[in-house]
Amino acid sequence: MCSRILSELQPMRSHGSLRSKRKDRRYVMLLFKDAPTQLGNSVDIARRRFLNVERRLVRSPEVYAQYRTFMNEYEQMGHMELVANPNLSAPHYYIPHHCVIKPASESTKLRVVFDASCKTSSQVSFNDILLCGPTIQDDLFMLLLRFRLSRYALTADIAKMYRQVNVDISDRKFQYILWRDFPGDQLRTYQLYTITYGTASAPYLAVRSLHHLADLHGAEFPIGAAVIRTSFYVDDLITGADEISTLSVIKDQVTKLLERGQFPLTKWHSNHMDFVESRNNKDLNPCINAMTSALGVHWHQNSDALRFAFTPKTVPAAITKRTILSVASALYDPLGLLSPLIIVAMIILQELWLAGLSWDESVPQHLQIAWSKCLDSFRTCSNLSVPRYCLQAQYLSVQIHRFCDASIRAYGCAIYLRTECIDGTIAVQLFTSKSRVAPVKRKSLLKLELCGAHLLAQLYTKVLPMLQDKPYTSYFWSDSQIVLHWLHEHSVTLSTFVGNRVSEIQDSTSTGEWRYVPTSLNPADIVSRGATTHELQASIWFSGPPFLSQHMSDWPQPPKLRNLDQEVVNSEKRKSTFIVSSSSESAAGSKTPTSQKVRSTRFFCLRNRISPGYIFDIFIYETFTLDRKLWWRSVVWNSG
Repeated sequence: MCSRILSELQPMRSHGSLRSKRKDRRYVMLLFKDAPTQLGNSVDIARRRFLNVERRLVRSPEVYAQYRTFMNEYEQMGHMELVANPNLSAPHYYIPHHCVIKPASESTKLRVVFDASCKTSSQVSFNDILLCGPTIQDDLFMLLLRFRLSRYALTADIAKMYRQVNVDISDRKFQYILWRDFPGDQLRTYQLYTITYGTASAPYLAVRSLHHLADLHGAEFPIGAAVIRTSFYVDDLITGADEISTLSVIKDQVTKLLERGQFPLTKWHSNHMDFVESRNNKDLNPCINAMTSALGVHWHQNSDALRFAFTPKTVPAAITKRTILSVASALYDPLGLLSPLIIVAMIILQELWLAGLSWDESVPQHLQIAWSKCLDSFRTCSNLSVPRYCLQAQYLSVQIHRFCDASIRAYGCAIYLRTECIDGTIAVQLFTSKSRVAPVKRKSLLKLELCGAHLLAQLYTKVLPMLQDKPYTSYFWSDSQIVLHWLHEHSVTLSTFVGNRVSEIQDSTSTGEWRYVPTSLNPADIVSRGATTHELQASIWFSGPPFLSQHMSDWPQPPKLRNLDQEVVNSEKRKSTFIVSSSSESAAGSKTPTSQKVRSTRFFCLRNRISPGYIFDIFIYETFTLDRKLWWRSVVWNSG
């Protein structure tokens, strides 16, 4: 049984097909974009790199033993096989390999990874001639947001996902490796049977195998198939439901469907202990260690809260641009829940770039002080926690409140979910946020405020689809009266910079209502200026402004627009330019423009859509004197 992986790949060679053979084990053919004959000699560089790795392993006997165990398991499970006489005259490729140690891993502390980007003697690597394939899974950001919308959460992991999918026998010669158990043994060639981590097409082929399995058995397991298509990030399952019965069906169908393709699920985690016990399944972890990882985010299952950890490999004593960038990137925050902390580091990095410092040059004293304060905040972020579930059980309505703001150094936005139950209980939770440093080319504060509103509109567009099935209403908040004034104007009447952004904002936020909020009650003000951990704990950042817990009649009311600075308002109006041409002729020799000509000219402009956007109108005026006719033709267009 054979099927194409994707219709757009059909014109290519048969590589890319996916077949089920022998006990439902999948066989895939690699996706080549260029001829394998472009590959040069690869065995020499693979040998040199293996010997270098081997010398390092000899100095670390414990790591060497783990490496040896990993490779022996690879062979015993039938995932690689000895090649007695490799045919080096035909196109082939030797993949160098090394180890990566992950002490926090629940299963495999040491993993061997393969470097298919290593160049051959022809300066072409194996990855250079492979197609990557399209992205067919939701991105990590969307999966984590959806994870926060289900009352009961469930996560799991496919054991050795890549190694559950075999590569067609005709392509295995491109997955040669060199290996021996001990330095005194003969160096031998092995070929890898399965999809290999480190090759360009591996993620796509593995994920496409899951989707193919869902397509085959979707009629039998409709809920499980839908979850496989929408709730996996490579090999990680992250899903949930509002009812225990629904969660039970999800687990049961996903497990049975994946068993059809020999994809075993392990490392089950859930925030509902009764559900775990009722399943009476040894695979379900009873959460002896309540802290786990959901796509890299720390999740405490007993308290059902997201927590944060700052674990850089080292914190060098010397403060340079290189060390600041390395340490700052160790704080993982894909949902933007710690944006006020991270934006401080981003502002410092921008200062270093503007100062023109080299990577290893010592930074100025004032930036060292700022970085030390920022680093202290990073180290104490473990004191912070955010509820995973953003809604309330049995909620009656959902309001989505979006705030934006800017300072001269940065701008940002934040989204909050406000839920109200039947009994009148109101809860507000931070959902997500985004922040940006201000451009190097200076912009006025008002334009940065508009950039914050534009960033909010973009984030709203991305988040909205996952909330479509809920009874929601939308509100947008800004503390800039000028920006609110612009958003009520027609974009064509504004300058190019302002008009373009206003047009996009109006299109994206047409389903919501823009309102005014004082700066002191605007949580986006915190992300635009940055904050320390202590300041964040004492602020309205995680819970939103107090007025959201009150009735709508108590919300901030907009001030009168007549208080606007008209000089500022007019400065961003689109300018109009007049070009006037005149001619004076004798009445006898002139050709007077007739009314028919005037109408023809106007109809020409309208027919060719000249009027909207650039040329508003064409007027032809005729003025007669005693013996001479003087007429003007005036053309008006935008020049803002």
